[in-house]
Amino acid sequence: MNTQAVVEPLTRIRAELQVGPPGAAGEPRRAELDFIVGVGSGGFLPLEGLLLGRRPGERISFRLRAGEIDRFCGHLGLLLAPVLEGLEEADIALELRAVDPAAPREILRAMAEAAACGPACGCGCGP
Repeated sequence: MNTQAVVEPLTRIRAELQVGPPGAAGEPRRAELDFIVGVGSGGFLPLEGLLLGRRPGERISFRLRAGEIDRFCGHLGLLLAPVLEGLEEADIALELRAVDPAAPREILRAMAEAAACGPACGCGCGP
């Protein structure tokens, strides 16, 4: 793990999520995230803003309501939807596992995917 790498625009991050209802005891839901920061059409997402300047091994925690997913996560909400399913509100812990430079081809692919996620995604990209 390159602990000197810092999350900045157009870097690829890999992170582990732990999600559960607020104050819940027991085993949290887990998911892996892998995405390039800053490729959405509306600029940086609030979720990405929490990650900027952080290094692998750092952990952030936040609470998210179902009605805030589109605003807070934008196109990344599609990645989070399975782990948030059925929760009106969730406590989320995100640990950065890796931060790497993204190749130009990866950046272009991620931009195209973010712009074409479709009207069902709820991020506002569709008609």
